[in-house]
Amino acid sequence: MRLLFFIVLFLLGFSSQFIAQVTRVDHYNIIDNKVFTFSKQKPDAPFDTVTSFVNTNFQSQEDRARAYYTWIALNISYDVEHMKELDLMQLFSVSGETSANQKGLAVIKNKKAVCEGYSNLMVDLCTASSIPCFMVCGNTKTPSGDIPQILHAWNVLRIDSAWVMLDITWSSGYVDHSGKYVKRFSNLYFLPKPKKFIKDHFPLDPMWQLLKNPFTKKDFENDSLIVSHEPLFNYLDSIKVYRGQSVKQRQYLDFLHYYKVDPDNKKYAKNLDIFNNNLVADELNKGVAYQSDFMELNKNKLVKKPTIMDCNRAKEVLDSISACNNRAEAILSKIQARTLEYKPIFASMQFNIIANKNIIKTNYEYLVRLSKTIPKKK
Repeated sequence: MRLLFFIVLFLLGFSSQFIAQVTRVDHYNIIDNKVFTFSKQKPDAPFDTVTSFVNTNFQSQEDRARAYYTWIALNISYDVEHMKELDLMQLFSVSGETSANQKGLAVIKNKKAVCEGYSNLMVDLCTASSIPCFMVCGNTKTPSGDIPQILHAWNVLRIDSAWVMLDITWSSGYVDHSGKYVKRFSNLYFLPKPKKFIKDHFPLDPMWQLLKNPFTKKDFENDSLIVSHEPLFNYLDSIKVYRGQSVKQRQYLDFLHYYKVDPDNKKYAKNLDIFNNNLVADELNKGVAYQSDFMELNKNKLVKKPTIMDCNRAKEVLDSISACNNRAEAILSKIQARTLEYKPIFASMQFNIIANKNIIKTNYEYLVRLSKTIPKKK
């Protein structure tokens, strides 16, 4: 009797799980059908029309994400012609510039994209629905086990407080052996489990694996993706910190994380050096601009009949020069050259910062002497 009772409970449990799975598929089918009908009625719908349709017809974040996923997969084709021109590390370089034809609005207009464009469009659409979404860059693996040298892009987004991933490029179709793009919608890469997704998608930044124990690139290359021997990693905290940064700070974190994971990669090392170089150079260049203002004041005011107001204004400009120089010094003190090329460059910057300090000090002393020569008003 007890055995029979146990079997009944087991069957009921299995049945409820099966029904739940079918219900989820049916629910996605309803969303997909609505999006399909909309696409047929408005094949040239602009960005705002697409977001208005989604925000009006779907309420939950997951439903809206699914609608965008389906709309992009149905309406955007892979740009085979520009496939070989893609260099995602160009995007993740110091310029941070997205290719003009891979920006969201251009993708909608042209109806074509490579993975960068698919991912950019998803970020833009999700933003219009208040869904946090990022483009992620990394390596992929073919069904035969090959790892292409060219990098790939996909998305990580937050749905109802949970971080998930999707790959619309791989969900919209594929390029056959003859180089022809075959349109074929797939559900396989919509919100897959992280441990399943990592088998053929390896992000450059381990944070985007969404795993408490991330795998290494060696694990990925050797198909050793059963158990990770890496220490516990709180990716939720890392993402929270990442989201709180400015766009430029996020770019720096990208470079830093890529380098830490693969320090032997010369491209990652150089990108980090260039980024740090630009941070210091930006501050020094600001100081040069203020220095021009100081020289102009000196020429037109200070060497003639200066007033206390002129001296005060000159001191304010000099304070700005000093602040820029100090910020440059602070940045330089926290970084180190990762390439031989940038060691002398950073050393030269340090020399210039010290020289600037001496010039600034001399100018401060000049202003003090000058202000003492100005008659005080009675």
